[in-house]
Amino acid sequence: MGAMATSPLTRQLQRADFDTFYRIVHDYSELLLAPVSGLKMSSQVMVRVVEMAYQEGLVSTGGRTLATVTVDLAAHTTDITGRVRRIFWPKSGGQFASREEFLAFYRVRWQPYNIAVWEALLGDLSFLLMPWLRDIEPRLQHQQGLIQAEIDAWLAVGVPDRLRTLQSLSSQMRGVCARIRGYLDPDQLEGMFRG
Repeated sequence: MGAMATSPLTRQLQRADFDTFYRIVHDYSELLLAPVSGLKMSSQVMVRVVEMAYQEGLVSTGGRTLATVTVDLAAHTTDITGRVRRIFWPKSGGQFASREEFLAFYRVRWQPYNIAVWEALLGDLSFLLMPWLRDIEPRLQHQQGLIQAEIDAWLAVGVPDRLRTLQSLSSQMRGVCARIRGYLDPDQLEGMFRG
C-alpha cells in the first residue's frame, strides 16, 4: 500500500517555516474576517432598512417585533470582528515600532510554526465562532420568518422593494454564516491552500 497523499496545506505546515506559516495565517485571517465583518455591516444596513420600512408604513404592528429582532441581531454582530482579529493578531501592527518588531513578536508567538500550532489556532477560532453562529443562525431564521410574514401581507397588492431588500439581505446573511462554518472546517480548509 502506498503512502496517503497529503494536502497542500499539510505539506506547507510540515515545513515548520515562519514565512510560510505567517502567509497561511495572514491569508486565512483575511479569508475569515471578510465574511465576519460583512455580517456586521449587513446587520447594520438591515437596521436602517427596517427603520425606513417602519417609517414608511410598510410593516404591520408586528413590524416592531421585526425592528427589535433586527436591532438585537445587529448587537450580536457588533464586537465579533474585533474578537476574531485578536485571535489572529493579539497585537496589531500599530502597536509596534517597526515591521521587524511586529514579525519578531509573531515569530515567538507561533513557534514552532507547525500543524499543532495551526490546529490550536483553528481550535481557538472554533471555540469563539461556533457558539456565536449557533446563537446568530436562529435569530436570522426568526428574522426571515418575520420578513416573510410582512411580504405575505403585501402579496395581494404588490410587495414593496424595501421588503424584498430585507428578504435578500437576511438570506445572504444566512449564506455567509454557512461560509464561515466552512472556513472553520479543517477538511474544507485543506483544499483552500495551495502550495
